[in-house]
Amino acid sequence: MGKNPKSIQPKIEHNIDEQFSRLIDEKITPWTFFNTGKMPQVTDYHGKNIRYSGVSFEGSPKLVFWDRLIDPFLRSIIVEKIDCGIGLSNSTNIPVRTVLDMIESRLKIQIQKTYTCMSEIDRRRRGEGFPERVQGRDVSGKVNSMYSFLEDHTRSAKQLHDRGFSLNKLYEDHPFWFWLIGIVAAIIIGIITIR
Repeated sequence: MGKNPKSIQPKIEHNIDEQFSRLIDEKITPWTFFNTGKMPQVTDYHGKNIRYSGVSFEGSPKLVFWDRLIDPFLRSIIVEKIDCGIGLSNSTNIPVRTVLDMIESRLKIQIQKTYTCMSEIDRRRRGEGFPERVQGRDVSGKVNSMYSFLEDHTRSAKQLHDRGFSLNKLYEDHPFWFWLIGIVAAIIIGIITIR
């Protein structure tokens, strides 16, 4: 049997939280300074520089912010964390389903947080200094789309991992039968040796 799954949960959460914190700090927060002349350099997923000046937060800048900036990073993080989870499962003997469920849960929290942060910055930019004058953008469609991507990839990883036969998994799923077979075998061996 492997480690207690709770023993790896803080590590998983810290790792995911740190990666999302960097993503928000480096890719989203700089948009707070959009069109102030002080916007730090931002690069997209492909390394292309993004910089605007003298334009309002409409059209191309808004399209880049919402449709081309964060989604590729999120998809990459999801795939990376699932791969890391499989490795972590193998090194700790904690069932892959358990590890991937922990990762999926934490990724969902951070995906929601990321899009909520984007919505707040979008609101400030459109409000031109008065965010209370404009309604925040509904991010449920973006969040649900990324959740679907995450769930599809997690489910696929679980199915691929479950294809192989594992005596440990069989024992975890049916410990009673292992005990029963052991007891019956011991009784039979005892009877045979007495004769």
